[in-house]
Amino acid sequence: MQGACSNQVVKCIVYTSDFELGLEQLSKIEKEKNGSGIKTIKKRISKYYTEIALDDGEEWIIVIPNDGARGYRWRKAYVDFKNTTLEQLRLIIEPCGNLYQWEDYKLFNT
Repeated sequence: MQGACSNQVVKCIVYTSDFELGLEQLSKIEKEKNGSGIKTIKKRISKYYTEIALDDGEEWIIVIPNDGARGYRWRKAYVDFKNTTLEQLRLIIEPCGNLYQWEDYKLFNT
């Protein structure tokens, strides 16, 4: 991975206000990673905090793009196209990735 130490955790976020859609996207990410030989080492699903950790160092969580999400920093992100406003994208999501991101955010639910 670009710029990562061998023990560095890569924080990754799925931004959506629709919890079920977020779970669906996390499941797709997990299946893709597992299919390429990367194992899931931790999985926690609850209404209040959902995450998966993979043995390549990535940790994925679901975050609602509101003012309370400003403290999250991400290196990789998926953004719910239909349930995210341009204001949320410009004022919350993009600034949280500035200086941290390894790649541009990707859109899902298009």
